[in-house]
Amino acid sequence: MSLKQKAIQGVKWTTVSTVITILLQLLQLVVLGRLLDSSAFGLMGMVLVIVGFADLFMDMGISNAIIQRQDISKKELSSLYWLNVISGAFIAVLIWCFSPVIADLFKEPKMSDLVKWIAVIYLITPLGQQYRALLQKELRFNLIAKAEVLSAVLGVGLSIVAAYYGQGVMSLIWGQLVIALVKTVIFIGSGMKYHKPGLHFRFSETKRFLSFGIYQMGESVLNYFNSKVDSVIIGRTLGSVALGYYTMPFNIIIMPSTKINPILTRVLFPLFSKMQDNQERLKQNFFKLLTLVSLVNFPIFFGLFVTAPLFIPVIFGDKWMNSIHLLQLLCGVGLLRSVGNPIGSLLMATGQVNISFRFNAFKMFTQIPGIIIGAYAGGLTGVAVAYLILQVFYTILSYRYMIYRAVGPSLSAYIQSFIPGTVASAIMGIVVWLIGRVLTPLSDVYQLAVEIIVGIVTYIVMMMFSRNEVAVELKQMVGKKLGFAKSIKMSKAN
Repeated sequence: MSLKQKAIQGVKWTTVSTVITILLQLLQLVVLGRLLDSSAFGLMGMVLVIVGFADLFMDMGISNAIIQRQDISKKELSSLYWLNVISGAFIAVLIWCFSPVIADLFKEPKMSDLVKWIAVIYLITPLGQQYRALLQKELRFNLIAKAEVLSAVLGVGLSIVAAYYGQGVMSLIWGQLVIALVKTVIFIGSGMKYHKPGLHFRFSETKRFLSFGIYQMGESVLNYFNSKVDSVIIGRTLGSVALGYYTMPFNIIIMPSTKINPILTRVLFPLFSKMQDNQERLKQNFFKLLTLVSLVNFPIFFGLFVTAPLFIPVIFGDKWMNSIHLLQLLCGVGLLRSVGNPIGSLLMATGQVNISFRFNAFKMFTQIPGIIIGAYAGGLTGVAVAYLILQVFYTILSYRYMIYRAVGPSLSAYIQSFIPGTVASAIMGIVVWLIGRVLTPLSDVYQLAVEIIVGIVTYIVMMMFSRNEVAVELKQMVGKKLGFAKSIKMSKAN
């Protein structure tokens, strides 16, 4: 199999695993939303902030350095393996010792015991981390996808069963532990044929890999902090119950940008890299990507905004009614974040990642006071409004500070790239809203189902009549797929 074929297969496997894990996470969110109260979700939201932050320091960019470097000796791999293991153990001990301080930071005494349990992950994950990087380097995405799907199935399953039997927030933590354990076992079993670490460690052999990863880790830390600062502030100022009501809708709106968009950006990043010397061509294809992202993401957020008053109580139960207006406000945040994702691929392709680092640093220093003011001025609603205002500001600034520098003056093309998705999604939203006014005599479940179906059909019809270049290309791709599937069925019938 050629390198190109392996890459295509990798995209397919990544897409399949992403879709399955999204569905599993939605299932977990729905079921646990009915079994647990907002306090449990709030506590887990606090714990996951610590988990994600510790993850960044455990790897230190080493995995990407292993993938990027082509000349790695077995001794260097062994030294890197044990560095990961030592780092993980150090972080586990650090979290365990500072658990009372972490609990005090969030003003939540229960967190002390919870973070001690979650610290075990850092004794497990490093054992398989290098093997995952080696599998990715060898383009064995099928094995990575299987590990992610199987671990998600078992982790989500355990969480649901444990929650059903009254284990509360611990059900979520046990699910995380199982996911880490299953992934590690599969990565070790699959990756051992590429490298078996020996009893060898020399720190000097890791320096060139650390020099590659430290800058990237710094950017990742800033980006992660910016994405989680709202949870930290809510947890500390408003408590775990309030954070639970916020975490539920926030987990919904970040899925497109964290799960769907990476499929598109991973495919197009290598293509952007090849176009870096042809600015005009790079510009055209980047704005095509933005149009595609808007066509995929905008109907999701417009649909959620309109159906939120039914979506929340029908899917999660009446106890989450306080989250309805938060979901509607955060839909604006999610929409703007989704169109900001592809900018990272553009900057990496043009070798301007330092711009992204400085932009994230600026966001950190402006986002913290903005969200604190929102929290004290208007509680959860204030936080959501502040986050939305900040996101609008960052979206405007991202054009002038990042896109303009990468591809030159292109404000008109930048705005026009969003028009097809915005118009089609807005029309869909209006139609769904009007249908909702007519169907009020129906039960909530039937009304929600009809609204979703009408929304999907309306959007498809809008796309069928669209003359936008990207929409036309999408129709042609779907047509080819359907024609291919039809020919296969006919050949089987014959």
